Amino acid sequence: ALAHLHERCIVHRDVKADNLLLAHEGRDAPVKLADFGVARRWPQGEHMHTACGTPFYVAPEVVAGDGYSGGLSDCWSAGVVLYIMLCGFPPFAEDDMALLFALIMTGTYNFPSPSWDSVSAGAKEAVRMLLTVDVSKRPSPHEFLSRCKWASGAAPDVCLDVRSELAKTQSLARAGRKVVLLQRLLPKPR
Repeated sequence: ALAHLHERCIVHRDVKADNLLLAHEGRDAPVKLADFGVARRWPQGEHMHTACGTPFYVAPEVVAGDGYSGGLSDCWSAGVVLYIMLCGFPPFAEDDMALLFALIMTGTYNFPSPSWDSVSAGAKEAVRMLLTVDVSKRPSPHEFLSRCKWASGAAPDVCLDVRSELAKTQSLARAGRKVVLLQRLLPKPR
């Protein structure tokens, strides 16, 4: 979906687990990307400056506030989604927004046991590729799909309690959105 959008010079800017929908029930259901409320047309080479998205999924370059190339920020967010899909909880989850953003800016996360014990090394490498802080080293959707070989083979049937974990992060995300809104309303320091 991201490759399709980026080919058409559209950046989503709010890729997150809540915005992924199944087309129908069943193991082979196609996944649809939804909620284009903050999506924007993005001519190649142009930098964006609007900080938007959900705090737990936002890329380091968006947090930095110095302008960013939108497509690769979507790829970071896809890495957060992939992390959640593999273990059931986000890589960056802090109540304190300053600490959350510090973890994101430094790419500080891990693969804790036992949640990651049954996840393949290839799947972990796929997460690492997308959660690369250095934008110049983060793959585009096409690069990711061509370099990522971890999806071959059967995945173990592991039941993850994703709903309760996402409910926790959703309440934190609401608080984070309030912080971002307040930051926008306050005058810029001189």
